Amino acid sequence: MKTALIVSLFLVLLPFPVAAQESLNLSQCYQLAKDYSNRVVISAQEIERARARYTAALGEVLPQVSYRVRELLQDPSSAGGSDPVGRTFTRLSQATGAFNFQQVLFRGLQEYQGIKIAGLNEKRTQQDLKNVERLLFDDVVVAFYTTSLIEQDIQTTQMIIDVVQDRITALAE
Repeated sequence: MKTALIVSLFLVLLPFPVAAQESLNLSQCYQLAKDYSNRVVISAQEIERARARYTAALGEVLPQVSYRVRELLQDPSSAGGSDPVGRTFTRLSQATGAFNFQQVLFRGLQEYQGIKIAGLNEKRTQQDLKNVERLLFDDVVVAFYTTSLIEQDIQTTQMIIDVVQDRITALAE
């Protein structure tokens, strides 16, 4: 189990080369793992999809708004005849605009229930993302401290080797 976590930490850090002198703290390791993790990216995309479903459900309840512009163009030859003074008082184009609001009075409570479900689905996916990030953080913490313990064991073993080599040279003398 511990070796799998150590391997997973090395796989997480593998695409990001780090100099041998530079050491990473826990928050840097977590950020690197979070950037590399596909599950976090997929969960973020699920939140966007849930938000889009919520917006679509809300659009079913809100009124439909439209704006229409019409322009009436008249033929200048028929507007004033041959009288140039009469033509100056006749408008050759007339523009009108109108807003149109349409709202279905009652379709039942189906749309409102859809909005409620879509909102709950969005909250659920946000909680799923937080849960995925928490589980990723737990894995990174275990791997980070396991790696730290292994590094301490390596240093301790190296110190023991140095002491034993000193004792061997002292005995040889």
